Amino acid sequence: MLNALIVLAVAIGYNRLTGVLYPKIGMPRKAAHATADQPASERVGISSSDLDDALEELGGFVDVTRPELERIILATERHAVQRSLGGLTAARVMSRDVQFATPQTTLQQAWKQLSSHHLKNLPVLDGSGKLVGIVSLSDLVGPAMAQAKFSWRGLFGRGKAVTLAQIMSEPVITVDSDLQAVELIPLLCDRGLHCLPVLEGGKVVGVVTQTDLIAALSQHLLAQDRLAKAA
Repeated sequence: MLNALIVLAVAIGYNRLTGVLYPKIGMPRKAAHATADQPASERVGISSSDLDDALEELGGFVDVTRPELERIILATERHAVQRSLGGLTAARVMSRDVQFATPQTTLQQAWKQLSSHHLKNLPVLDGSGKLVGIVSLSDLVGPAMAQAKFSWRGLFGRGKAVTLAQIMSEPVITVDSDLQAVELIPLLCDRGLHCLPVLEGGKVVGVVTQTDLIAALSQHLLAQDRLAKAA
């Protein structure tokens, strides 16, 4: 009994020192669009109900928690997809002719730039070319409406100019150019991001959008299909 109490005391002390929760409880996934839909990357493949059915079928005791088992399976799937995609990286997927703005760019200038290039996002670079923020169409609408006093006719009327330094989002989520394409999927799907600046040596060398990724994956699948038919 004394030995058991000593072991229990050591376990409790270790648990509190390390901050490890027991039993481990899986954190609920937050939907990017605040809806009841599953994350886009989880709608195809192994589902949560599949895992429950498998555990029920196995029966008995499995010496691993359900969230840990789910993470293992998802990681396995991700590595399998990564292997099938080969050397498809952010550098191969990205758009290289990057349209960008500066912190001093005005609201009107940014709006015209986005409109003329049919873009939804603009990286914001300082004078040295360092990425300091990003703006999207949704970032521009609120200040534009406030500036126009809710009048579309006077949307960009006279008044004090609003610059991107005042409304840009920061810090910016970026990726390295050698990141595997499979790692871009959760960022652009589950997290609801529309544009990922790609860095090399701390400098922006391109951007990856949802459209870029879809087009690249489509071309990859077509190429795989052609190879399979040729074989």
